[in-house]
Amino acid sequence: MTERLGSLDRLAGSLTLLLWPHDPDARFAISIVCGSALVAFAILYLPSLWRLIRLQGLSRRLTGILESVTLPAERREEVAAAFENSPARSLGADFIERWIRARPDPDAEVSSARFSDLLEERPLLPRGPRSSILAALPSLLLAIGILATFAGLARTLSEEAPVSSERAHVVQPSEPGSQRMDGDSRRGPDWDAERLAHRIALALHASLWGILLCLLSGLAIRWLEGSELACGDAISESMGRAFPGLSKSEAAAFAARAGRRRDEQLAEQMRSESDARIQVTQSIESAGGALCEASRDLAATAAELQPMLQELRQLGRSFDLTASSLKEGQTMTSEGISSIRDSVRESGQALVEQRDLLDRSLSQIRVGLDQLGRGLGEDLTRALEQVDSTLERFSEK
Repeated sequence: MTERLGSLDRLAGSLTLLLWPHDPDARFAISIVCGSALVAFAILYLPSLWRLIRLQGLSRRLTGILESVTLPAERREEVAAAFENSPARSLGADFIERWIRARPDPDAEVSSARFSDLLEERPLLPRGPRSSILAALPSLLLAIGILATFAGLARTLSEEAPVSSERAHVVQPSEPGSQRMDGDSRRGPDWDAERLAHRIALALHASLWGILLCLLSGLAIRWLEGSELACGDAISESMGRAFPGLSKSEAAAFAARAGRRRDEQLAEQMRSESDARIQVTQSIESAGGALCEASRDLAATAAELQPMLQELRQLGRSFDLTASSLKEGQTMTSEGISSIRDSVRESGQALVEQRDLLDRSLSQIRVGLDQLGRGLGEDLTRALEQVDSTLERFSEK
């Protein structure tokens, strides 16, 4: 038992020295590798891990809803509410919208949309620069470890080269019995080789840590991917129970029925459009016939209006004659008034003597105006009678 404990202690001590040596430079290189791994883990791995933990919580909530709620409508409402407070909120909303649109009938409880098909398009853990760098994290950690190793090797070789050149010029004793040498020369070349090997071994600790972290990060990434697939399968199963989907054969039959329905609707639409075109053609033909009849009626009406237009022309000529007579009367009146003015201007004193002449002139003027008025009234009366007779004939026709 004591020997086993001793062997375990020696094994633990050797592992401790292997992973964490006493050399400060080796510890510094290991710290760089481990620090890089911690920074990469915090920036790249932890957000995906936290999202996966929340998605697993969503999966457990969906399972609890399906076990506690039995009515399909209430199940769908509870599932939609559960997705509202989860990192897959947009994914759930898109699937519910697709499921509603893909139902064969508005009241159907099944649909051709499936949540697994949507997961193939949009995974639970979104793909992007972070996921790409996370997939390359093991290679990056291994490269950092190898880089630290080569940096240590370069430093070791650069420090050992001057020491070797100095020892090459040390003078060896000429007599075999003489053994006096300085402190470094007493150690000999074997000690230099051991020291160099020790420094190289210390430099290789960084590569060891890089390989170890590469393995651990690879396992962690694989575990994350496997957990994502398992969580996606669990959520898909729960969504399939809450939002039932059609099988492939049922979806094909549904697609065939939908195609036939679309063909029937297209044929019906084409028939309705053909009937509408026929009705429009008939309406155009009837409208053309009505226009022809209206044009013939207009031509007949124009022929009937020709005599009336001639009578109106004659009436216009009679109005012209009446106007000319009125102008003549106005001329006579202006001449009489001018003669009166001349008489008044020439002789104001003979106003009494010319009063009789003025009265006669005024009487003549009155007579002429009476005659002119009677003639104009008769002409207007005849013209209006002709217009009335013409309008009566036109209205009788």
